[in-house]
Amino acid sequence: MKRSLIRWLWRLILPALSEWLEQRALRLPQAQRERLARQLRVDSRTIEAIENALREFLLRELHEWQP
Repeated sequence: MKRSLIRWLWRLILPALSEWLEQRALRLPQAQRERLARQLRVDSRTIEAIENALREFLLRELHEWQP
């Protein structure tokens, strides 16, 4: 019963959690992205590519995880 409740809650919050992670939590502000690129001496597109790859990986793991 407890496991069923956890699964039900997970299915309930997953869409909202995914949306929040994709739109807000897993995105760097442009100024921070540029500052990081300067510190690492790489192009800001490299930082953005890493950010995108991490976001895709984390969202895929989130959707594949089963409570």
